[in-house]
Formats: sequence, C-alpha cells, structure tokens
Amino acid sequence: MALRALLLRNKLEKAKSTLEQLRSKDEDFAKREEELEAAIEEVTDETPEEDRTELEAEVEKFEQEKAEHKEEKKKLEE
Repeated sequence: MALRALLLRNKLEKAKSTLEQLRSKDEDFAKREEELEAAIEEVTDETPEEDRTELEAEVEKFEQEKAEHKEEKKKLEE
C-alpha cells in the first residue's frame, strides 16, 4: 500500500508542476493578445491585403493555442 501511495504522490506532484508551468504561460498569452489587439487597431483602409491576411492567420493561430492551453489547464485542475 505504501508503494501505491508513493506512486500517487509522485503523479500528483508531477501534475501540480505541469499545472504551475501552464499557469505561468497565462501572462505570455495576455501579452500576445494585447499585441494582436494593437496590431488590429492599426489596420487601416491602406493596409495591404497581404498584411491583413497575415494578421488574420496570426489571430487564428493564437486563438487555437490559447484554447489548447485552457483545455490542458482544465484537465489538470480537475
């Protein structure tokens, strides 16, 4: 029984460590979101279509990464 307890404790510590690493990335996501918001606000009618397309791709990539990050955190928090 003591071995099982050690295994469970080890597993819990690993999960806590991973969750803490994920939480530390929250600031990075907030910063990237602010940068993207600023870039979107700078878009004008004169902005080339290529730049708009690139910005849209960056936003989609960011949203996907943020959703994956949230899901991973949610799994560990349960």
